[in-house]
Amino acid sequence: MAQKLQALQYVRPDFDALRLEYIDAVQKFKKAESVNIAQMTVQNLDNLNDSLISTYEILQTLATQNPADEVYINELAVWRLQLPLLKDLAYRFANSLVKSKFRNQLEIALPLAKFKLAENQLKTYSSDIDDLLLAEQAILNEYQGIVATATINMGGHILSLPAALQKLTTFSASEQTVIGDTVAAFLVNHQTKLINLFEQLIQNRNQQAFALGYASYSEFSMAAHNHFDYSLTEVLSLCDTILTTMPIKLTPTNWPQQSATPTAETITSSLKTLLAALDPATQRFYDYLIEHESLTFTNNIHCKVPSLATFVISKQLPEITINLDCLPTQTDVLLNQLGRAFQAFSIRGLKSGNLIFSFHDTQAALAKGFEFICWPWLHHLVGNDAPSYRKDMITQNIAALTYHANQIKFAANFYQSQTPSINELNTLWPNQLKQTPNLPTWLLDTTLICQPDAALDNLLSIIIGMQFWQPNAEQGDSEVMNKYLQFAKNSSQDSLLNLLKLCEIESPFASATLPSLLNTINDYAQHMVAADIQ
Repeated sequence: MAQKLQALQYVRPDFDALRLEYIDAVQKFKKAESVNIAQMTVQNLDNLNDSLISTYEILQTLATQNPADEVYINELAVWRLQLPLLKDLAYRFANSLVKSKFRNQLEIALPLAKFKLAENQLKTYSSDIDDLLLAEQAILNEYQGIVATATINMGGHILSLPAALQKLTTFSASEQTVIGDTVAAFLVNHQTKLINLFEQLIQNRNQQAFALGYASYSEFSMAAHNHFDYSLTEVLSLCDTILTTMPIKLTPTNWPQQSATPTAETITSSLKTLLAALDPATQRFYDYLIEHESLTFTNNIHCKVPSLATFVISKQLPEITINLDCLPTQTDVLLNQLGRAFQAFSIRGLKSGNLIFSFHDTQAALAKGFEFICWPWLHHLVGNDAPSYRKDMITQNIAALTYHANQIKFAANFYQSQTPSINELNTLWPNQLKQTPNLPTWLLDTTLICQPDAALDNLLSIIIGMQFWQPNAEQGDSEVMNKYLQFAKNSSQDSLLNLLKLCEIESPFASATLPSLLNTINDYAQHMVAADIQ
């Protein structure tokens, strides 16, 4: 078994040496005289990528566990500045793969997704934008350095203000007031600088898009993040439907008082029962995690992503770190990350070789789907309080659908031919704190600013993931479970909409999908109100 993550030391790669090694491997691929040699060279390139991912994941682990440590904050900033190099290397290989004389044979031996990603890489990168990419990352580093100081202590947990704003409605009225006051004070001190960085960022990103022939950065960003199954017009239309047909709102959950803090032993036992109840495939997944000692437990109130983190180290399957300090209230996050780990297990199982990851939208949909596939068995994790936690899952996903739809619609305003003024943007953004005038709380939305396409991944994941929801099932439906397993097993083979079609799962863009889902949510929400589930 490979060395466990906790025992590994972070060492920054020699990026110059990496570049030379990667270029040499690409040259060998181009000069390959047989399909076998070409395939072996692809394997070597995958090994280089694995090593790079492993190193970065170790850094991410340390940064997550020590969010205030400037050493890790600065080191992450160094990696961001390597983005042009990493994109250039990916472009070199993509160009060679697409043009390979052995392409027909390699398409049989390799996942189709690898070729789709390669073709898209050629459309979304050119060395002509390297200087712009470097400048963009420098702006983002400065922005994130400021926003990293925006924190609040909520019930003994150090929470970032951006995270608190995203789920503001799940807090009590008094807690919302405290968050509002803290946000207002932070913006008084930092608003001018954040606005200046935002304006630089918009100008930079528009220049990137125009240099590559895109009409707007919104379209370019979708393509660059491999959202090529659907158009920006379809996405915005979906957001409009969500914002005009949302179901009833639910009051925040009254959290039950826990009689005992979960322990590593109780959580391990609960996971064993849960995964055994789902399906033989999830039972095997649990056995594998235990056999390879891949469950790690910690208590860390300072962790920004507190409930669970999943990491891939070279050829290992994910190792899962569970923060007991944040359970059971973040059980949904635990299930979400178990879904990501289970996807990796489903793709490769016990086979040797490199792990081929799916597109980000597919990963997000599978993770969210795992939350809902576990619905009938949630009591194995939270006992008799399962009804309250189920209500919380629905409440948070309803709020998230609206929030992500607003994020996507709002971000589209940034990259028009003439960007609206700051005052106009403040008017367009929902008044989260119900203050007059509306504060620019959107400046603290790190997803909106740094990873605009993550909002789309999250939105689609809810619509797709909730199709595995069985609100009235006590033992679950084997047909629904089999559909999920097929989706997970094939998830690295193709892009999202093609996978959904293969697995007979409704596309989020089909006209009947969202109305049907919203009706189901409404029916269940009314049931909760009638049953007075707290």
